[in-house]
Amino acid sequence: MSIHQSKGQEFPVVVLPDLAKQFNEQDQHGEVIFDEEFGLCPKVKPPLSGRRYPSLPHWLAQRRQKRELRGEELRLLYVALTRARDTLVLSATITEKKWETLWSQPEPVTPQKIADANSFADWLGLRFAQNAGGADSKNGETPHLRWRFVEDEELANGWGEIPGEPILVDGQPGSRGRSPHQLETLDDATAEKLHAVLIWEYPNQAATRRKAKSSVTELRRAAEESDDEAEPVFVRSKFAAKNRKSEIGNRKLNAAEAGAAHHKFLQHIALEKTSSLAAEAERLVRENYLSADERAVLDLDALAAFWDSDLGEKIRVNAEKVRRELPFTARFSPAEIAEITGGKTDTTLADEFVVVQGVADLVVLLPQEIWLVDFKTDEAGKNDLPEKIKTYTPQLKLYAAALEKIFARKITLRALHFFAVRRTEKV
Repeated sequence: MSIHQSKGQEFPVVVLPDLAKQFNEQDQHGEVIFDEEFGLCPKVKPPLSGRRYPSLPHWLAQRRQKRELRGEELRLLYVALTRARDTLVLSATITEKKWETLWSQPEPVTPQKIADANSFADWLGLRFAQNAGGADSKNGETPHLRWRFVEDEELANGWGEIPGEPILVDGQPGSRGRSPHQLETLDDATAEKLHAVLIWEYPNQAATRRKAKSSVTELRRAAEESDDEAEPVFVRSKFAAKNRKSEIGNRKLNAAEAGAAHHKFLQHIALEKTSSLAAEAERLVRENYLSADERAVLDLDALAAFWDSDLGEKIRVNAEKVRRELPFTARFSPAEIAEITGGKTDTTLADEFVVVQGVADLVVLLPQEIWLVDFKTDEAGKNDLPEKIKTYTPQLKLYAAALEKIFARKITLRALHFFAVRRTEKV
């Protein structure tokens, strides 16, 4: 298991090998360094010379990225060290010179010493020298630390088996030439403890398989950023178009892009000017809310049909209370989400919670109630509506439940509006 994968988990025994492996600094020694602060930072090649040397930007970028790398590696080491519940085993191969200059000489730990480290073992050496009581012995123990240094000759002959010398077993001399793979006979108490350790399972394993944050925003919006850390509560409907050209306008945009264009228009249109949608579309192009291609695919007749409907008129009357593309974050228990979406409840997650995030297309926040409208730009006919309503209803209910939690008001109107068939369905 990688250190990144272990984040958030705990284990009775954690082993971290090869801690003296050098940090990967290959990117910092290239001919050109791309740096977010200093930009493009090349080395300099004088005329008539095959040699190159760092320019000032290259040198500055190299120093900055080295500090950034050390910070990231130090955070990674912290994560690894804190995964252990009972025992942490650290292993590294160091030189005799490292032992003499770093591991056995306690000195003040300064930011410069931390920045000069080239491996995890260099940081551990600073810590060891400070907390091993200035140990000059290569075997020892403190209340919280036990260490043993093994020479190359010992590795070649088996753990602790230098020819002519006895080995130590549990602190007592043992027989010379003993196989390192033979185990001592364990008493019942020790065997029982070992068995308990080996069969131990993380009690919250179910929680590690489910992300703590979920997204309910539909994947139909190509222009909207996705969150890699969030799991989608609802997947793309089988009706959603993928890589199909829009049937409206100049056909340059696919269906997902055309849908995004309609949502942009609905978000930025001035509600007092819904009687002149063409003029509003031109204004949004001039003010860079829409591109010319997005303007071309707008179905203004379908948009006008919504604003001329009874619901559209009620929304315009309450224009000052309208919120469009309203982001929300709410806390739900897994049981609440399962009840809304019709999924199964995992009883092992009863004490857990999920943070749900989404964006509501249009919300009318009245003093005592809330109206919620979700716009659908799918390409579909009237015969598709029953299935589409069934698909989108749990999503709309989750939006509504989140808004009720946030604003402490009841949702009295939940509606899906389908532009393709110019129909509004209350849910």
